Amino acid sequence: MGLSPGNFTIKRATFMDKIRRKYSKLQKTRKYKRRRIELKSEKCNSNVIAEVLEGTTYESNIDIEDDITDQLEEIPTWKQITAEENFPIIVFDLETTGLSRQSDIVQIAAVTENENFSAYVMPSKKITPQASDITKLAFFDGQMYYDEVPVESSPPFEVFTNLIAFLSKFPSKPTLVGHNIKTFDCHILYNQLNKLKMWDEFCLYFNGFIDTRILFRSEYPGRQSYKQCDLVSDFLGESYDAHNALYDCKSLFKLVQSHGNLASHFCKHTFDGMYPKYCQNDLSFKALVENKVMSKQLAKKAASTGLCKKHFILSIQRNGIDGLRALLSQKNSSGVVRVTTSKSIIQKVYDFCRIKDTVRKPEVLFHGIVLSDIIEYINDTRSGLVGHSKLYSTRLEHLGVVMERRTGTTYLNNWNVAAIEDLQAYKRGRLLLLIFNEGVHEALKQATSLKHENEGIIIAKADKKN
Repeated sequence: MGLSPGNFTIKRATFMDKIRRKYSKLQKTRKYKRRRIELKSEKCNSNVIAEVLEGTTYESNIDIEDDITDQLEEIPTWKQITAEENFPIIVFDLETTGLSRQSDIVQIAAVTENENFSAYVMPSKKITPQASDITKLAFFDGQMYYDEVPVESSPPFEVFTNLIAFLSKFPSKPTLVGHNIKTFDCHILYNQLNKLKMWDEFCLYFNGFIDTRILFRSEYPGRQSYKQCDLVSDFLGESYDAHNALYDCKSLFKLVQSHGNLASHFCKHTFDGMYPKYCQNDLSFKALVENKVMSKQLAKKAASTGLCKKHFILSIQRNGIDGLRALLSQKNSSGVVRVTTSKSIIQKVYDFCRIKDTVRKPEVLFHGIVLSDIIEYINDTRSGLVGHSKLYSTRLEHLGVVMERRTGTTYLNNWNVAAIEDLQAYKRGRLLLLIFNEGVHEALKQATSLKHENEGIIIAKADKKN
């Protein structure tokens, strides 16, 4: 219409031009570019982690694949526990038939601000004299005694059904708090409930665990003793009848309320309710720990987040070393790493798990032949394994096997240990010894069953010479 822009339009255009120039200038700064790369990397990592955890959920013809179990299996997510406002806490304690994690529970108590739960449990095992001296509990001819006074006891199923009913009363999931529970009580509780097939139901009614021994170590470092009775005496100036579950709970509840400072330490010290179950995964990392692929402490850390060795292999199958790296270096909202970010450890785990997985492939037979040749050569020349990695690679090439990477002594050792379950590696000074755990009989059986009689003869020859 030929109208010139008004004052408002001119002001708006001038303002927007100013913002665009400022943003354009910001985009050229090093800080902006670095942050953009970081955000892009975080987005890619989150996508990789999701794909690794979930596996293949959508793909052409996925329903007619021969074996899609591994593709569909989900790796456990790393659950981040967050504190709700005015979250309820329940202090609990157990008394047991002994000091091992396989002991039976003979008394269980739980205490909140307004309600108490306490019950004596009929054990299936005998209470040891040591445990009886500590707890003052005894069980004879179906009758429970506390300090030689008869008390009413109930079968385990009835007691834990009542405990679950007690937990279900709370409008929001409570957190179970106890002293030294991370190493003892929660494992016994898991074993007992797992036997009764009640653990999964039990986990529906609480948020997680807090170990007050760890809490007070963090809050009050440098103390000589962190025993509950000493903490109660020092902070509350009280004494109580220790090793009675109900009295232990009442005193600990008062201590936590007055000096525990739970609100500020909740996320840091709360561990998953599935922790005692996940700890069973420790055994799956035995081979990795024995062959020094990862430390025992790191294996425990991985197991406590719900991972086992099978999950390492699944992540490698789904996205190679990038999948394994994404899984092990996953961070929660607090920035805590799930297992490790160490490149060397991740590479070692990748090599070991990939080698173990390739044992199922037909080319493993060629590796067996070459291993037999190396054993014969070492015994004939009385030399060591060092320096023969190149010979190993060359011999494989003659058989038509192409190695994906350079075969160093460490890789060769890891491969052989992974391929033959009865074989273990030991270091003696600078020497590396490959030793069969229980003789070579099983190895001979495996070799001859694969119709590689020469392998069996060569290994037998090596064994006879040694």
